[in-house]
Amino acid sequence: MNREEITSKLQIKNIDGLKFGNNKAYCMPKGYALYHPQLGFIGLGNKNEEFNIDLPYTPCGGRKALKSIIDEGGLLTYDSNEVTWIKSLN
Repeated sequence: MNREEITSKLQIKNIDGLKFGNNKAYCMPKGYALYHPQLGFIGLGNKNEEFNIDLPYTPCGGRKALKSIIDEGGLLTYDSNEVTWIKSLN
């Protein structure tokens, strides 16, 4: 998928109650994150270092900040080492 295809399918989802992690540990962040129906949630280097768990990007500006990312055409690239796609455990 190219950048425009990915951006066109991005949604803002509330992640309250979702678990992210592995079979040994998980985290339950709160707030809003960008979600793609096929790829999952966008992570931008957010990681729980103690348990090596990737976490979705949840900006302080919440829904409004994520909407501005989508309105401005999404991220410049989704192929960067900083961008990860994360699926919840539930």
